[in-house]
Order: sequence, then structure tokens, then C-alpha cells
Amino acid sequence: MEIVQGWHRLQRDDRISQFLDTIDTAEVLPMTIEVAELAGRMFGDLQRNGQPIGVADTVIAATAIENNLVLVTGNQAHYQRIQALNYDLIIDNWR
Repeated sequence: MEIVQGWHRLQRDDRISQFLDTIDTAEVLPMTIEVAELAGRMFGDLQRNGQPIGVADTVIAATAIENNLVLVTGNQAHYQRIQALNYDLIIDNWR
């Protein structure tokens, strides 16, 4: 969703098509109850602390945590807010 949204905002339908053509070869992790609960808790904590980020970002972070994965991102600022709340999120800046 976030990738399509980003390319759509830039009016790059060619990049959306390219992404969709290659996604079939990727492993797509499910949105489980555990991921949804954790994302909801993170989202609520961030809102309560006056540091909200997008819903998609909390789902991505929760998916990484629940699957013991390193979250590779160019948007460290949002994810560092989650780390500051003591969630076990490991991030790696790909930029």
C-alpha cells in the first residue's frame, strides 16, 4: 500500500506497474492478530506522547517485530519514535 501510494502521488504509474509485476516473487507476510494488536498499541502510545506517525508505518514496524526481522528503511525518524517507546524494533538505514 505504501509503495503504491508513494508512486501514485508522484504520478508514476509505470513504477506502480513495475512493482506489481515483481511482487509475485516476494514473500509477503500476513497481517496477523498479533501484528494488528501490536501496531494498535504502538499507534496509541505514539498518539498519547504527541508523536504520531502513519498507521502503515506502525503496521510495518509491528510486522518486523513479530517476525524477528530488521526493518530496512530510509525513514529512520518515524521508526526511532517507536524505538524510543522501548519496543524491540531493529532498524537499518538503507540510504
